[in-house]
Amino acid sequence: MNYEYEILDAANVLLPEEIFYLNLTHHDMEYHVHAPGSVELNYIVDGECFYDIDSEIFPVKKRSLILVNGHIPHKLICTSPCINMSINCYQHTLSPNFGTLCDLTTAYPALTSVLDSLKTGIILPNAKNIYPLMQLIFHEFGHGKDPYYMNLLLNNVLILIQKQMSTTDPTPAQIYVEKVKNYIHYHYFSIKDIDEIADFAALNKVYLQKIFKRETGTTLWNYLTRFRLDKAAYLLCNSDIPIGDIDEMIGINSRQNFYLLFKKIYGMSPSEYKRIHKKS
Repeated sequence: MNYEYEILDAANVLLPEEIFYLNLTHHDMEYHVHAPGSVELNYIVDGECFYDIDSEIFPVKKRSLILVNGHIPHKLICTSPCINMSINCYQHTLSPNFGTLCDLTTAYPALTSVLDSLKTGIILPNAKNIYPLMQLIFHEFGHGKDPYYMNLLLNNVLILIQKQMSTTDPTPAQIYVEKVKNYIHYHYFSIKDIDEIADFAALNKVYLQKIFKRETGTTLWNYLTRFRLDKAAYLLCNSDIPIGDIDEMIGINSRQNFYLLFKKIYGMSPSEYKRIHKKS
């Protein structure tokens, strides 16, 4: 059997054809197969179960989502309590058509990789952000059955799936850099030196500066200075605070140093910047 997922026609859209909201305890169904180009979206609301896709076993737990290539023989196996929302999606044509699979994969090339990898099944371990969209599809399917709205919702589901699959876990260095950035954003006006930031991060000062430069392309002190000056520019445009008071408010306790740094970054003095950009 061909284990490739296939877009049957570039003008096709995905629409839900069957939706099940099942509360199961012990269940072992027979193998079944859907039409070519079909996709099953199965979200585990609670509990855990198994999907057997042509004898390949996929264990799925609460808050996870499994995409199933519907044209491959598959079945659900429950050996313990499980609540499962299942949406079977088929390829259709709409007239007028928009949001086609071709449009979607063109706008989001990473989605092509997702569909190409859908040989049998794909598991997203934490898909709780996708479940609200599936609930909306479930509600619309039981009431208005507006195909355009349901296609829009399904496309959003596919976009979220490809984004989640494209996201890699941050490295320890990236986690430290984000932690330091957040500290600067909230304490920029009071930070005295690099030692204070290193103490907060509980890292050696030299190592912290090294990983910060590697991850951001700028030095830690330059990042702090630029953040302070951006705050100053905002105050110049959006407040009536005297220019002579802004330097201390942003943590630069030297009027001359503030003037020189501001002119270096913005190409003009603080007073010139305020005259040009001040909002009435």
